[in-house]
Amino acid sequence: MTFILSFICSHYDPKIVTSACFMTIAIALSLTLYAMTAKQSFVPCLAFMFCFLIIMIIMTLVLCFYYIRVAYTIYCVLGVLLYSIFIIIDTTLICGGKRYGLSVDDYAFAALILYIDIIQLFLEILRLLGDR
Repeated sequence: MTFILSFICSHYDPKIVTSACFMTIAIALSLTLYAMTAKQSFVPCLAFMFCFLIIMIIMTLVLCFYYIRVAYTIYCVLGVLLYSIFIIIDTTLICGGKRYGLSVDDYAFAALILYIDIIQLFLEILRLLGDR
């Protein structure tokens, strides 16, 4: 994943990559703090997130054939929103909500899903800020 990420970042301006990195750090930390202190559990929203993910996949297929700058920007913003909500849901699972949660033995899986969410959030922000 690191090699793929470094290859993608090499095609962007270093200032944009740095900005995307700092934005990702700020968003991920604030969403993690929110998820840890929130009273409600966001895990029941997974069905909504699945539908949202299907919409994003369909938008990807449409943008492969018809490139429209406004639709591409909307796609990137929706991607940032999608992965932000996934960070909240996964952090809620890791912290062990009232009804749902991961056990202590699932620490490697929990770190992996949170890592993938943060990397995908970074890539969406990078795509939004960049000219590619």
